[in-house]
Amino acid sequence: MIVLDKKILVVDDQPEITDIICEFIKEKYPKVKTTEANSSIEALDLACSNKYDLIITDYHMPEKNGVQIVREIRENALNKRTPIIFITAMKPEVEEEIGDEIEDVYIFNKVDKIQLIVDLIEKFIS
Repeated sequence: MIVLDKKILVVDDQPEITDIICEFIKEKYPKVKTTEANSSIEALDLACSNKYDLIITDYHMPEKNGVQIVREIRENALNKRTPIIFITAMKPEVEEEIGDEIEDVYIFNKVDKIQLIVDLIEKFIS
């Protein structure tokens, strides 16, 4: 059963991508609150002032990349342990940059392993 107060932050500099992901989550999990951020700066502002149960982010963005965002989020106690899913076309680059440094991070190619991504979302909001 999904708890009413579960929250997911969805980050991508392309609004159409965040719209698609949020619509998918709302259709499958209508009681989960999604918040969209269309820049790394907006994502950091939100993550530093709100607790999320899951963060879904792209890697390649103009101001800061996804790994830089995650590092800054991890410095703030509010979302220090929040699981993070990267959905990116740059999986090898993200894996190399993160290494073993950041915990609770899952990395997927865009459109790759959709069911696994859905299963992870369900795991973190159930």
